[in-house]
Amino acid sequence: MTTPTAAQGVFEGMPTPLYAASPSRLLAYLECPRRYRFQYLDRPRPTSRPQRAHTSVGLATHNALRDWWDLPRGERTASGGAALLRKAWIETGFRDDDQSGRWRSRVGGEVEAYLAQEHRLGRVLDYGVIAPRIQALYDWSARELAIPGLRGLIRHGNPIYAFPYEERHVWTQPPDSPALRVIRRATS
Repeated sequence: MTTPTAAQGVFEGMPTPLYAASPSRLLAYLECPRRYRFQYLDRPRPTSRPQRAHTSVGLATHNALRDWWDLPRGERTASGGAALLRKAWIETGFRDDDQSGRWRSRVGGEVEAYLAQEHRLGRVLDYGVIAPRIQALYDWSARELAIPGLRGLIRHGNPIYAFPYEERHVWTQPPDSPALRVIRRATS
């Protein structure tokens, strides 16, 4: 004889689940309960249309740029970003494989160019402006916001909220470059 099992997520004595509502839904109800009913409860939902090519391009680009930060530091290059785009590419919504291939190549080149340009600027700003002043920035923030615990997020000039202290090499300044010297001189 088998014993009946409870449905997943339902336990004896548990309260009924709350209605999941977004802030905009709650505001709509507070402003006009009738409008809320017409907008969210009574109206027939339109059938969802199939995904289009521009959505596939946006999703693949977003996923590639998001995953780029998870690459090991040595592989975090512009060509690594283009490879991630090829891996994350979504074929849905394109007329045929040829159109998808053309767009994959075009967007891959744009992602590679973006990362090549942006990464250099980001590193100059990180190492030339932020890193030398990070301790002072956190001290000022802790004082202005009256949250002394902010100072605990920095140890010896290294942020420890995103990386363990043992991995502080991420914030180690690279050898001096002309761009870093210009930034330091402009911000001194």
